[in-house]
Parts: sequence; C-alpha cells; structure tokens
Amino acid sequence: MRETEALLRLMGLALNGRVPEPEELAAMDQPAVLELARAHGVGSLAASAAIAVQGADEAWRRAYDGACYRQALMGVERESVCAGLAGLGVDYVPLKGIVVAGLYPDPATREMADNDLLFRCPDAVTRRAVRCLMEGLGYEVDCFEQGNEDVYLKPPVCNMELHVGLFPEYTSRRAAEGFADVWDRVVPASGREWQLLPTDQYVLVVAHMHKHFSQGGCGLRTLADLYVLDCLPGQYQDAIDHGRATSELARMGAASFESDMRSLAERLLSPGADVAAALAALTGREAADLRYLLESGTYGTERHFYANATRRAGGGTEQGRRARYLLSRLFPAPGLVLSQHAVIDRHRWLLPLFYPYRILRGAVAKREKIARELRYVLRPGD
Repeated sequence: MRETEALLRLMGLALNGRVPEPEELAAMDQPAVLELARAHGVGSLAASAAIAVQGADEAWRRAYDGACYRQALMGVERESVCAGLAGLGVDYVPLKGIVVAGLYPDPATREMADNDLLFRCPDAVTRRAVRCLMEGLGYEVDCFEQGNEDVYLKPPVCNMELHVGLFPEYTSRRAAEGFADVWDRVVPASGREWQLLPTDQYVLVVAHMHKHFSQGGCGLRTLADLYVLDCLPGQYQDAIDHGRATSELARMGAASFESDMRSLAERLLSPGADVAAALAALTGREAADLRYLLESGTYGTERHFYANATRRAGGGTEQGRRARYLLSRLFPAPGLVLSQHAVIDRHRWLLPLFYPYRILRGAVAKREKIARELRYVLRPGD
C-alpha cells in the first residue's frame, strides 16, 4: 500500500501543477512506484511530477520522454488517417482519449494505447474503402467487420480503432441504445471532422469506463481521467451538463459507478489531499473498489473478465451460473454471432455451420486460452 499511496500522491501533484518535496520523493521506493504507475497507464503522469525534483531517478525521465515520443508519433499518424478519411469524403469524430488528453495539464501525460475515431459508415463499400486506406498507410488489419470497430496496427506503437458505432449491442445493450443517435449529437469542427459536445463526450467516456470496469476491470488512469473531467477548471469542463450526464448514465446503468469513481478521484487526487488519511478513511465498499482498480491494471485481467461474465450469466446457484456461462460460450446466441461476423450476417445459411467450426477452431488454435478460461470459471479460487 505504500507504493499505492506514493503513486496517488504523485498523480495528484501532477494533475494540480505541483511537485513533491525532495524529501518526499527520496522516501519513496521509486522503482516500485514507477513499475506500479506503468501497470496503470500513468507512468508519464507520475513522472512529470517526479522529474521536477533534483535527484529523481533517471528512470522517471525516460518514462516521460518515451511517453512524449509515443504521443507525438500517434498524433502524426492520427493526422494522416484523418486526412485520408477526409480525402475519401468520410466524416469522422475523435473519441475518448484523444479528447481527454487535451484536457490534461500536459497532454503527453495522458497515455493511450490506441486512437479511437468514429466514422460515418452507411454501407459495406465505405467500410472496405476505409480498410484499403489503412492498408495503404501501412497498417495491418487486426480485426475487421467483427463488431462495431475495426482495429489496425502499425509498429512500433500506432494502433487505430475505427468505429462504425460506439458500443456493441452484445456487451453494452443500454449504452448502445443510448448512443444509437450519435450522428444526431455531433457538431461540425472543420472539413470532415465532427465533434461530440462536451456532455455527450463525457457520457461516452464514463460509459466506456463502466463497460471495462464491469468486464475485465480498469485501473488508476480511470481516476485521473475523471478528476480531469470533473475537478479541474476549464472551458470544456464548464460546458458539461452534469445533470443531463447523470440522467443518461442512469439509463445505461452507470450512474452509481460515476458517482463512486468521481468521489474516489476527488478524495485521493485533490490538491493538498492527505492520501494516507484518505485511504484510511475509505469505507468498505470504497476500499473494495480501489482494490479492484489496483488488481485490474490499465486494461483489466482475464480473471476479472471471466468472474464478471459468469456472474452476469445468471442462475440460482454458483454451479448454475457456471453452466449457463459455459453453454453460452459453446453456443452463442445467433444475434451475437451475426453482430460479430458480417460475412455470416450477409450469408445467413452459414450460421448452422459456424458452431461446429467455432468449436473445432478453438480446440486447435486457442487451446491455451480456453484452458485458462475453464480454470477461471470452474476453479475461480485457484
């Protein structure tokens, strides 16, 4: 817990434009704190406070400089992709981390593994044209027509997620319904770029956090983002209508999540916060939420994902929930299959053949992953 306390302290200082006292930094186990920060996607955020102190470990500087390089490279790549979309006559909307990063005191300290863009996709021809564009820009296709987003990778760090919708129906039905009218919520920015208004972007960011929290989990960067959106002053933040946001999040089942996480962020990251005292004063539920964040890391864990999925499967007993979950994995609902596989959706006579194909493919190509899943589901305490 000492490393957690130290990391939260550095995060709060960085977000509020302050620096630690030299004695405070010297008392930390700096390598351990940096390792924890990296596991939660806040390495450069914590580093931005640490490097202001003379005598800080050189690893902090390397963490900050590396993040600046990655962010600059991703920014250049994003501009190329946006220019390409505009050249195709395709409208697009920057999403989530792209927007939130611009609200941080130092945008380079908001680390991102990928760039998210929504593009207007009226038909399969447009989607294939965008794929050709990305391949022409040197990207490899990681995922295409398998849901609401296509994923493109370009070494060393440039990952692009191009969305045709904001939430997949099969994982976040209420969120998907809430943003079904997304193109009615945008306003023009310049050229083919459109923007979500601040309240809608806020709802999207929090709903996306809640989706990850409810699946595999999410880490301390969640608290940093909410602090930036809710607690830092700024014209963008002032434009957020929190009453409407809370109402929309309530319809999506995410209002209590927002309230709980926002409270944690404010208590742990505010200027002058006594982090040790704040941690000691957490209620049982708050301590459990923080522990879950700490265990999850930036992108969650398989253990959390399968435990949460089994819980959601329903059933009167633990054994019943496990059985229902495993049955749903062997034979996913037709609607889920069609939403994830555009080819089968276009040629529905393939649907009966999909199930044996899926089982055989899993037995051959995904044995280790399936073995881990079975272990987590059938023996969750191991």
